[in-house]
Amino acid sequence: MLGIRVAIRKTLIYGGGIVILSCLLWFLYIVYATRIFINSDGELYYSGRITFDNVAQAQQLYEEARIKPTILHIRSSGGRLAAGGKFGEWIYKQGLDVKVTKKCYSTCANYVFPAGKRSLLGKKAKLLWHASYRSSSFIRKSVGRIDEQTARKTSDIDLGRRLEQKFYQMIGVDPQLPTYGEAKQYASLHGNQKYDVGYIGFYYSVKDMRKMGINVVLLDGVWLQEQWLNKSNKMYKAVVPDNTVQQ
Repeated sequence: MLGIRVAIRKTLIYGGGIVILSCLLWFLYIVYATRIFINSDGELYYSGRITFDNVAQAQQLYEEARIKPTILHIRSSGGRLAAGGKFGEWIYKQGLDVKVTKKCYSTCANYVFPAGKRSLLGKKAKLLWHASYRSSSFIRKSVGRIDEQTARKTSDIDLGRRLEQKFYQMIGVDPQLPTYGEAKQYASLHGNQKYDVGYIGFYYSVKDMRKMGINVVLLDGVWLQEQWLNKSNKMYKAVVPDNTVQQ
């Protein structure tokens, strides 16, 4: 009898472990897997990192759609800066609205969110900026030793800056959108950007996003980011100067 009980206990422990592992894998799939499709609301839904391949997949879906989506519904933690710029330019030229109800970080916030004809923001949406071609932190991470490889990287960054400037001029948004949070008054915060210590980026108020030229529309009449934000979320609020002039 004792042997049977031990066997049952082992089976339950082992079986429970399989269930827990299965749930964990399913959770990771939901959170991190790339999913690009036209949803039941007729929106072009994009969940995942922003890469050239993923952007091409989204564009192909749009082109093949009999009824063209008017909204890009995106959930992304970021990705390649160059791919984000390409995606943003395409979004702007198609006249799509961009909808965020979960998260839009880094490259997504830099180029995708502001490119929308309307930038639709759900009440629980989370936005975060922390790097661009104009960003000092990006340059520190990208350029290392002074050698031929560094020279090529520096040239790429200069090209990226010019393209980024052209992009923001095209969509009518302040080109300092990704970098106001790197001003001197935030040095103690932004200068400590690590995923394990300190802050990883910043956000703006709706008023300041509109001041920079982003056509923000609140889907629920309110945005709750400031209400749940604190240091544990590793974001700080950047303020756009009153004398800001779009370049």
